[in-house]
This record gives sequence, structure tokens and C-alpha cells, in this order.
Amino acid sequence: MVTVHLGSTYADAIGEASLTEPVLTETTVFALLSEIAETHPSVHALWFRSNGQLRGHVEVSVNDTAIQELRGPETAIRAGDELTVKPALGC
Repeated sequence: MVTVHLGSTYADAIGEASLTEPVLTETTVFALLSEIAETHPSVHALWFRSNGQLRGHVEVSVNDTAIQELRGPETAIRAGDELTVKPALGC
């Protein structure tokens, strides 16, 4: 399982402050966020542009490290990891 902590805007849209998502094999941040957005369509437009790319104002960290310091949306995640998804300051 992966725990996904949501910033207030996203928590309000989904109705929960955090989610626990099953991850059986290694996946990517992008793939997991896409799955969550499919299950919770209220965040799809908040997280993704019309071309499918992750919006620039969506800050994502894996185990307290910003994905920009890792491999961006293609950062690998596995069971036991914790993601934080929040809007950038000023958004």
C-alpha cells in the first residue's frame, strides 16, 4: 500500500485528507495519480492539463523528497512509500 496525503484543496475535492492505494508492483507517480484521478474525477482537471501532463502547480513529494529532485512524474514508487500532493503556494 501507498499512503497519499492530500493538500486541503485536493482533500476537499475528494472528501478525504489521505488515501491508501494498493500497489502490487513498482509503479510511477504519474500512473498512481492517474488512477486516483480516474477513481476521483473531481481532481482530474486540478492535477492534469488537457494534454494529459501533470500541471506545474501540483507539488508532489515521495517520502518527503520533491519529485523534481528525483525523476519527475516518472519517479518510481512502491509499497510502503508516502506521497504528498498539494497545490504550490500562491495557487
